[in-house]
Amino acid sequence: MSTNHRRSIASQFFAEEDSDASQANAKQISTADKVVELINETQLLPKDSQKIQNLKQVQELIVNKDPTLLDNFLDEVLQFQNDKSADVRRFVVGFIEEACKKDNELLVTVVMHLNMILSDPAQNVAVLKRVILCNAQLYRVAIKWVLKSKIVREEKEAMWQNFKDMKSKIKAMIDSENDG
Repeated sequence: MSTNHRRSIASQFFAEEDSDASQANAKQISTADKVVELINETQLLPKDSQKIQNLKQVQELIVNKDPTLLDNFLDEVLQFQNDKSADVRRFVVGFIEEACKKDNELLVTVVMHLNMILSDPAQNVAVLKRVILCNAQLYRVAIKWVLKSKIVREEKEAMWQNFKDMKSKIKAMIDSENDG
C-alpha cells in the first residue's frame, strides 16, 4: 500500500507542492550564472544591437536587481570598452555611470577607465561626448562621496587626480580649434 493513501488530502497536496517547488528551484538559474551566460554570449555576438541588448540585461541584473554582484562582474563589462562598435562603448560608459551611482566605491576603479577613453585620440566623437556627460554626473557623485569620507585614502586621491586630468582634457577639447 502506498504512503500517499495513508495521508490526508491536504498532506498529499502540500507534499506535491513541495516537490514542484524543489524542481522549479533546480531549473531556475542563479542571477550570477545568468550574468555569466549573458556576458559569454555577448562576446560571441556579431551584431551590435544584440550585444547592447545583452549588456542591458546584465545591467538590469547587476545594477538594479542584485547590486552585490557589481564588484564581481565589473571587469567583465569593462572589457567591452574596447569593442569595435562605438555604440557598445557608449553603452559601457553609461553602465559605468549607473554602477557608480549605485556603488560609490566603484569610482576608484572606473574613473581611470573613463580617463583612458578620453585620452584616446582615435576615439569616436559620440563616445567622447558620452564620457564628458558621464564625467559631469560622476563628478557630483565623487564630491559627495569624498566629503562624506572621514579619511581620504590614496585610492581616492588617485581618483580625484583622474577627475582633474579629465577636466583638463575636456577644457583642451573646448579650447581646440576643431569645432567638432
